[in-house]
Amino acid sequence: MRIPSISNPPPTCSAEEEAIVAAIAARRHPRPIQPLDSALLYSPHVVAGWDSFVGAVRTKSSLADDLRELAIAVVKLLLKSEQPEGFTEKQWAICVIADEMTRNVQVKDETFDWLKALSSHQEVVEVVATDGMPKQHSSRMNLTALF
Repeated sequence: MRIPSISNPPPTCSAEEEAIVAAIAARRHPRPIQPLDSALLYSPHVVAGWDSFVGAVRTKSSLADDLRELAIAVVKLLLKSEQPEGFTEKQWAICVIADEMTRNVQVKDETFDWLKALSSHQEVVEVVATDGMPKQHSSRMNLTALF
């Protein structure tokens, strides 16, 4: 984060701000207040609006849980933000590898080293081959447009 997290619990100036902090803590329970919350808590009313929006998307929409989490995970992947909930570190590393291979062709050394630290050599080769397979298939399918 570009600004430091506010102390936990954050200082409040009114009962209304205390209620905002309590509502965020309740929504996050049993997990602690998250880093984004800690940054936004510098402005309690902004974080209250954000919390309401996020809470509605996460818990009050009719979208199936798996579809909602998939949409969130893809955005987090594309933005290279935090690891989506429900992913192991290894699964997240594979997502980042696939993203870098698809967008940049080359994988950053630190990303590759991260996958190697979590995987056997065989798994690394198989992850790279598996990621490349649909690209090969897709490019071959596109060639049929030439005929």
